[in-house]
Amino acid sequence: MKNIFILITLLTTTTFFSACKKANDEPAPETGTVHVEFDNQFEQDALDPEQYTPLVFNTKTYQNAAGEDYTITKFKYYISNVVLKKADGSTYAVPESYYLIDASSSTDQLLTLSHVPAGNYTGMSYIIGVDSARNVSGAQTGALAETNGMFWTWNTGYIFMMFEGTSPQSTATDHVLQYHVGGFRNSTNTNALKTVNLSFGSSTLRVTKVGIPQVHIMVEASKVAKNRSFAITPTVQMAGAKAIEIADDYVNMFSFDHIHN
Repeated sequence: MKNIFILITLLTTTTFFSACKKANDEPAPETGTVHVEFDNQFEQDALDPEQYTPLVFNTKTYQNAAGEDYTITKFKYYISNVVLKKADGSTYAVPESYYLIDASSSTDQLLTLSHVPAGNYTGMSYIIGVDSARNVSGAQTGALAETNGMFWTWNTGYIFMMFEGTSPQSTATDHVLQYHVGGFRNSTNTNALKTVNLSFGSSTLRVTKVGIPQVHIMVEASKVAKNRSFAITPTVQMAGAKAIEIADDYVNMFSFDHIHN
């Protein structure tokens, strides 16, 4: 009986370690890195959609739909909650994806998405702004640090999009333009968070463990001020209906351009 017990124990132990070895031998899921570049321009050429009017800060004069002249001195916005999509409907939500795009800085227009599961992706989505959970999460670091100048108070939260400049038609002091858009509360009708959904069309984003593919997204800054009247509303610096109006316009400033695999 003792010998039978020893034999059973040995067999059980062998089976256990064999199972553990098989589990440990399974290769880790293959992942890769993706770059997403936001190409900030002024606007798309109406006659030639392949061309864009360059975005120049401080020195170039533009016009809005009302024929009002203006220059742009600052253009920043948050991109968050990035999701990559496959043709079969499955998705990959990039964890902790909060990025501050500064159109005036060549180094702050590129997103790096790490540890993306290998596969073929046909589209993506993201939020313009910072989700409600992070708006009330206390002091934060990185792109969400208060020192970036994109924060109001713990009650009103982050500035999702900051657009500044000057216009002769502005009735504000020193003819400034200041559009600071934020607000995340549905309960007070001040939610200016917007989601952008982009299809890659006939292109496919191929993620593998080698190489870093790059998605190029065009951004038309003109959408922010196109429907504004600088004489009537030269500044918006709080959450509310005016901020939501601007957000409704700039959600359309993004378009997929191409992919480098």
